[in-house]
Amino acid sequence: MHAHVLRYLEEVVRRGSIRKAAEALHVASSAVNRQILKLEASLGAPLFERRAGGVRLTPAGEILTRHARETLYGFARARASIDDLKGLKTGHVKIVALDSLMVDFLPAALEEFHRLYPGVSFTVMAAGPSDVGEEVVSGEADIGLSFVLGNMDHLTVIARIPTAMHAIVASGHPLARRRVVRLVDCVRYPLALVHDTLPLTPLLEGEFVRAGAEPAALLRSNSMELLRQAVKSGMCVAFFTRLGFAHEIEKREVVAVPLAETRLSGIPLAVIVPARRRLSVAATAVADHLGRRLQLLAKPGAGPAARTPRRRRAP
Repeated sequence: MHAHVLRYLEEVVRRGSIRKAAEALHVASSAVNRQILKLEASLGAPLFERRAGGVRLTPAGEILTRHARETLYGFARARASIDDLKGLKTGHVKIVALDSLMVDFLPAALEEFHRLYPGVSFTVMAAGPSDVGEEVVSGEADIGLSFVLGNMDHLTVIARIPTAMHAIVASGHPLARRRVVRLVDCVRYPLALVHDTLPLTPLLEGEFVRAGAEPAALLRSNSMELLRQAVKSGMCVAFFTRLGFAHEIEKREVVAVPLAETRLSGIPLAVIVPARRRLSVAATAVADHLGRRLQLLAKPGAGPAARTPRRRRAP
């Protein structure tokens, strides 16, 4: 099989360097370079532009890389299916999700699934809402958890719940006593805004414009932890769903005050999978499990983690 050759190619693309790819693969750089040269010779076209700082894909290289990723994914899926036929509940599942879901939702959901199928392993990465869909479509991830407001081509929604953006403030903040706030109320205080997160940032900024408010951010960051600490300290008002501050809300360290702007409520949060690529047995089971756990969050009285009983049957 030529899977190892395609693995070499995929790793060079990922690392942007033959030397770095070789280090990650634990083989000699000459071995990786030799395989790339053989591929180029067999295809009659260069796959990379060699530069002093590394390599960059040519158009031919981009085509072959797509094939390589599809082939490697298909091989992993076939192996998982064969294992399943043997009665082995094994496999590896790649998940990409919003940073806010790493706090409570995903740890609880994966811990429960691990008790049911201890042979399944995971790679879990955080990404912005727009990047989640791209990772799933490209094959970098099997399953995504994200807000879905834009183009859903090539994606299938396993489960979806509505969420609402709130003004998140420290428990001692003046806005914490309000039952509902408007964006014009919030701009009277220092704001913390997420840096360039699509599609939520344009949505929020559009609502500021409609409200006739001009947000002057004291802090902009793509670090959830930094924003969390800034809010807890009382330094800033931030705008998130309750999921990003589940623990802090439960401990009453912060308060999630509903926003009056209706366009900022009902934002769909979903479990998504590729529409044109069949998932492995393990990934399908995980996607279904996460979908059920997500739907529990929408039920009245659900806790921040929406924990399910330990005796619940396997999916």
